[in-house]
Order: sequence, then structure tokens, then C-alpha cells
Amino acid sequence: MANQIAVLMQPLCRRVWGHRAGVVSTEFALITPVLILLWSGLIEVSHMMMVSSRVVAASQTAADLLARDTCVTTLEMNDLFAALDLIMTPYPSVDAAYDVASVVFDGGSGAPYVAWRENFRGAVGAEDDFVAGTVNGLGQAGESVIVSMVRFTYRPIFTSILDAPIDFSERAVYRPRKARQIQRDTCV
Repeated sequence: MANQIAVLMQPLCRRVWGHRAGVVSTEFALITPVLILLWSGLIEVSHMMMVSSRVVAASQTAADLLARDTCVTTLEMNDLFAALDLIMTPYPSVDAAYDVASVVFDGGSGAPYVAWRENFRGAVGAEDDFVAGTVNGLGQAGESVIVSMVRFTYRPIFTSILDAPIDFSERAVYRPRKARQIQRDTCV
């Protein structure tokens, strides 16, 4: 009896094992979710790398542009913040905050203090004492440095992969080129 069933089943088994048409569809159904997850992750990582690069560029550009001048007016400061928004394009400028300061090293003791500070969309750094303390030892008595800080809050595209915003920040320190100290609104 078992022998007869085996003989009857042989043609059926050959036909089933011979059909490969559904195998490709099954493999595609199994691998597609993994490929979509990898693709989504790749897009998120590439956007985060672009944001990080733009934050660094904005911070260095702000410090460099301010270091080229001897005096900065309110109009020039507004233009600087507008230029920084353009650097951050195509990412939303409302997620970016800019903070620039002139830190002067005291003529007698050489201790750093903040001579002036401007921020746009909120302070990026902490108090003035912290900003001055980060450049301690970077200048001689009577000199100054320009400190530029940029913060950008990146909001993920695919919230199923990353569900919380990520903050990118950068600080750049430049020495003034044409004067020992950059004046603010006392331009002659």
C-alpha cells in the first residue's frame, strides 16, 4: 500500500518541485522590507551629514566675515544672519540659531570677557562667562577673538527610524585681521 502511494505521488512531487514561478515573488516579499529600511536609513544619514556640513560652514563663515571688518553695524549683523540662513538652505531656517561674540583679553590681566554679543533665534552658547572661558589662552592682553556658534535642530524625514529631533552645533574662533578688536555700532 505504501509503495503504491509513493508511486502515485512521484509525478505530483516532480511537478511541485519543478515549479519555480512563485519563488521569486516570495523572495521579493521577504527582502523588500529590509531594503526599504536600508534605503530610508541611507537617506536619513545623508541628510544628517549635509546638515552637519552646513552647520560647520555657517559657523566658520560667520566668524570669518566678522574677522575681516574693524567695526560691525546692526545692518551688517542682519545681513550676516541672512547670509547664514542662505548657507543652511534647503533646510528650514527656523530650525537654525546663530550666536556671535567678540571676546576681548583684558589689557592688564589677559582674562577674557565678552565685549559684545549678538544672537539670532536664541542664544546658542551658554552665559557670557562660559563663552569667554572657552577661548581662555587663545590671545594676548589687549587682543580679541570672534566666536561664532551655530545650532541646527534636525527633524528626521522618516520618523519611524528616528523619532526625536537631533541638535547639531559648531563653534568657530577667528582672530580679527584688520584691528586688535572689532567694534560694535561705534563705527566712524
